[in-house]
Amino acid sequence: MCPVKYSHINGHKIQWCIPRIEKMDRPNDDQLFSLICADKHPFSPIEFLAQGNMVTGSNGLIIVTDDVLTQNNLATKDLDNFKVVFGVHHWLVFSGFKNEITGHADIHIRVLGDNLFAVAWNLSSSDDRDTSMQLIKKLKLYKPDAKILKIPIRSINEQYASLLNWIQIDRRLLIPKYDITKKKI
Repeated sequence: MCPVKYSHINGHKIQWCIPRIEKMDRPNDDQLFSLICADKHPFSPIEFLAQGNMVTGSNGLIIVTDDVLTQNNLATKDLDNFKVVFGVHHWLVFSGFKNEITGHADIHIRVLGDNLFAVAWNLSSSDDRDTSMQLIKKLKLYKPDAKILKIPIRSINEQYASLLNWIQIDRRLLIPKYDITKKKI
């Protein structure tokens, strides 16, 4: 386990852990977390966490693809060993799309509120829609009153144009633009 190191923001303790990332031949991404941290912080005790692209919700919910289990040679129950370090009360582990190679949860799902979730609905693949339905079932088991928005996405082979892969700043969303979803005139 990594030693606990806290920062204090508005009287609250915030624990920082830097995700371990594989070299991606993208120099800015390769050093992103080291550059944005003011102090040295311990690395994540889970070696592979899809470059930190997990999705979090209220009350300690963390949503990750099962790539976390495969890449770290873990079973779902093993994740309980990391609850304290990450402040997790519930790990929701789901299978990602078969052709999606990153293992990033934020391509598949986003938390919009305590009971409101956006799930990728791939208009290009019925297999991916089946995968999304399995994720929706897991969400409903965890939060029976959850409302689910199916956000249309597209894919071609290993390229995914997921509008869920946004950056949120306050109430603004920066939504990516993809070549495979060009506007037709």
